[in-house]
Amino acid sequence: MSLFTNREFRWRLITASILTIGYAGFYLCRYNLSVVATMDSFYGENGVVSETEYGWLVTIGIAFYGLGKFSNGILTDYLGGKRMLLIGMFISVLVNFLLGFTTAIISMILIVAVNRFVQSGGWAGLVKVTSHWYSWRWYGSVMAVLSISYLVGDVITRVYLGIFVERGYSWSAIIFISAATFLAITLLLMWLLREKPGDLGLPEPETNPENVYGEKGNEDHPDSIKDLILPFLTSVSFWMVLIMSFGLTMIREVFNSWSGPLIKELSDVSAGVAVFGSIAFPLGGLVSVLLCGFLSDRLAKGNRAKIIVPGLVLACGAILFFDAIKDEGNYYLIVLALGLVALFLIGPYSFLGAAIALDLGGKRGSASASGIIDGVGYFVGGTFAGGGISWVRAEYDWAGVIILLLFMTILSTAAAIIYWWRVHLKEKRLHLNEA
Repeated sequence: MSLFTNREFRWRLITASILTIGYAGFYLCRYNLSVVATMDSFYGENGVVSETEYGWLVTIGIAFYGLGKFSNGILTDYLGGKRMLLIGMFISVLVNFLLGFTTAIISMILIVAVNRFVQSGGWAGLVKVTSHWYSWRWYGSVMAVLSISYLVGDVITRVYLGIFVERGYSWSAIIFISAATFLAITLLLMWLLREKPGDLGLPEPETNPENVYGEKGNEDHPDSIKDLILPFLTSVSFWMVLIMSFGLTMIREVFNSWSGPLIKELSDVSAGVAVFGSIAFPLGGLVSVLLCGFLSDRLAKGNRAKIIVPGLVLACGAILFFDAIKDEGNYYLIVLALGLVALFLIGPYSFLGAAIALDLGGKRGSASASGIIDGVGYFVGGTFAGGGISWVRAEYDWAGVIILLLFMTILSTAAAIIYWWRVHLKEKRLHLNEA
């Protein structure tokens, strides 16, 4: 029987497709503010929010996103992935419709906080569903494909909403358009997605035998919070992953939130051109994620540190290149540098709350592993990408921001080297036991 007529394969393909489309949709109501921040009617001296206020919107949004990662990741391991996805999607649509009606900064802060908190359960939900549907031998490749969701979502959001910016739509109309489109995607996911193969009478693949729970990693629900969390907290490798998440999430969020204003200011182009130029970051990330995911399964045989360390070393070089050309005012060089940073950095970043979370957590705790990893990244590192970067930029201009990003990349590289060493020791012990 052909694979394409095989029911099990067909449903795995449907599941991957709807998870990718569904999570990509989250970005319509997550980075719509980044798009309208290029508009003078919304951002700046004559806009609804000042530069400082926008920085705090970013900071508060990321802080609540990070807080939600901790609680919603754990909750997902009890409630299930599909349920958490739908809860986050419906509430996000509602509050974004409300956002389009307000101009008061306090109201905006409250709405952004709620929006980012409920959206934080989305990735954990995706990881939980994935743990049931796909073999651990292909976690890297599968999660690379699914990670396209947040890169394609970023690109589509900027292109799709950028079209309305160029056509002169108001910032509130753009917010309404993003919410309405996300609602349509939510209804599609509700109709097509299944939590696990067993819901359709299909077999379920086994999880990674090296997960922190051992044989219990194949169980769907944890026995207690202690049994769920303690194995992670006693793992040196897990702590190195947290340090990497702190550094790389901060870098990613800086570029996600500030790439439009950065391009506009450094190259003196229009808002629409700056939005389209900022697409270089998610596009570079798209190539990086697919390449790194495939290589980690086929070349590195699941030892993802062999891909992470060289990638981060090259990312340091790309940031130095960005620093060297930033003052030339050349739009195309700035866009090229942005794409190179993403090419070397986003692939390694994508492993942390995805394939590595599945490796460590199995079906039992993958959502919690992802939640803790991403929670540390967003709450500790990502929150600085808003108000913190606004302050650094005001005091030291973009040069200071770039130096800070270089330091965080070096810190993450050091943690990755230690992680690689720990994985190597574990592999060596396993080979000795087999002998």
